[in-house]
Amino acid sequence: LINSTGSGADGIQIHNGSPTTGRIESCAVTAGGGRGIYIEGGAGVAIVDNAITNMFGEGIQLDGCDGCLLKENTVTQAGGQGGIYLSFAQGTTLTRNVVVSNKLHGIHIGSGSRDAFVEGNVMRNNGSPATPGDGLLVAGVGGTIVGNTMNGNLGIGLHFAATSAYAGSAGTAGEL
Repeated sequence: LINSTGSGADGIQIHNGSPTTGRIESCAVTAGGGRGIYIEGGAGVAIVDNAITNMFGEGIQLDGCDGCLLKENTVTQAGGQGGIYLSFAQGTTLTRNVVVSNKLHGIHIGSGSRDAFVEGNVMRNNGSPATPGDGLLVAGVGGTIVGNTMNGNLGIGLHFAATSAYAGSAGTAGEL
């Protein structure tokens, strides 16, 4: 259990200059003033089967990462840009994550991100009356979105921003 209480404290961080490959698995990160897991400049990092809850910032954020895997993580009650936020990430695979009751979006693929593969994720009850979050907000380009479930989000289930360019998207949801 990683309890990252404190102002601006991230639970787990990997920054430029640190090892950029590896695996973060079966961790519980809770009650932090920052992000749950933050990877900057990583390549081939696997983030698997973690439970992240009650973070002031994003549950998981990849910033400038290539070829990373986010699999079977559970993110609840995160703030920032969403439960999972990709910023300038390329070739990321997001599969079988559960992203529920976050303050803004469930999963946010930022405008600098490209070629994400998003499959089998559950995005439910994200957003608040003040900030209606989407289940999956896509502002990046390229990639595949298939077989995801989005319901109860206060914004749009699957939202393609004007900057996005995805094809062949499919999924199940009351909002699609």
